[in-house]
Amino acid sequence: MLSTAQPVLGFLPSVITPLVAQAYGANDMDGVQRHIGEALFLSLVIGLLGCALVTLQYPRLLGIVIPADAPAMVFAVPYFLCRGISFLPAMLSTVGFATFRGTMDTVTPLAVSAVSNIFHIVLLPLLIFNAGLGVVGAGVATVVSDLLSSAAYLTLLFRRGFVKMSNIFRIPDWGRIGELIKAGFAVQIRSLAFNAVFIAGTANIQSMDLTGTAAAAHTITTQFWSLGGTVLLALSTVAAILVPKAVASSSAAGNMQEAETSADRLLVWGLIVGVVLAAMQMAMLPLIAVFTPLVEVQEAAKVPFIIASLSQIMNGVTFVGEGIMQGHRAFVQLALNTILGAAIMLVALKFLGGTLPGVWASFMVFNVCRLTGVLAHHFFQGPLALHKRRKNASSPPPPAHH
Repeated sequence: MLSTAQPVLGFLPSVITPLVAQAYGANDMDGVQRHIGEALFLSLVIGLLGCALVTLQYPRLLGIVIPADAPAMVFAVPYFLCRGISFLPAMLSTVGFATFRGTMDTVTPLAVSAVSNIFHIVLLPLLIFNAGLGVVGAGVATVVSDLLSSAAYLTLLFRRGFVKMSNIFRIPDWGRIGELIKAGFAVQIRSLAFNAVFIAGTANIQSMDLTGTAAAAHTITTQFWSLGGTVLLALSTVAAILVPKAVASSSAAGNMQEAETSADRLLVWGLIVGVVLAAMQMAMLPLIAVFTPLVEVQEAAKVPFIIASLSQIMNGVTFVGEGIMQGHRAFVQLALNTILGAAIMLVALKFLGGTLPGVWASFMVFNVCRLTGVLAHHFFQGPLALHKRRKNASSPPPPAHH
């Protein structure tokens, strides 16, 4: 329950990273400090609300997944209440993570995560067994680890000049806070649309075959497909950082040429990586037999596996394009693209969802819609659209200053 709720509330990295990247790329440290201060303020509010929600409504929240008279409830309540405290430090940590990611510093978040996770691993047996706290000890270990992580991030943010105490406790600009919340709402709507797509596909698969053959074949295909998805998601994150930095540099130069080149190059790299991933996944087709000895599952997985492999080609461009849109802070347009794609995919399921290959073909329809949306934004709607490029190319350069 908590592991589901925290990502829902933790939309800040997606929203803050492009803002920090653009301000940092323009050497605007005042802007960096302002964005981080506003993000920390918002994370404090959300974290405190999360703690209060868990503390005051734990019977209802736990009742969603555990019957009130279940024996597990005795252990779940103290663990749930203990873990609820971690909402606040977890939210603060997301701001630190987003800040360093926006400045292209990936080593610092890795180091903080490594130290906090090692601390967590050491604490678990000490609190569960040596201290005799049992399940509660597991919750305490997680809270302490989250507190350590947030303390490390906050210390580093202050030491490196990314934020000042006055930025946190200053009365925020409610207009900008409203923009953050609006963008965060769009991010969550998009996330819900994604979840609806995969839930609908899984429901179709479960209903078409009660023997479990289709479900097993689907799981194997999904595991291979998600390996490529992890690589493409990383590339999408890079695009969300590089594009706003390039926009800031281009604006300072008086034209958008650097941003245009950077975004176009990223899309080409997305296509190249997608083709490579598709070829690699196709080459792994014989490995299906390693995952299951059942011949019927192997046969059921072949066609979906091929569809999933081929989809990586357009997924490369799609993921990068969505990262570019995040870099432009086009979160509402991203959400609308995903919702429209999900709606069309649900229609496709009505006609194709009777077989496992049909379900994966419906996923392909969803991805085609996403691809269409990102290309339309990049070439026709967004700040780097082709008609704007022609206008910029025909404009005289800014006068030189002597």
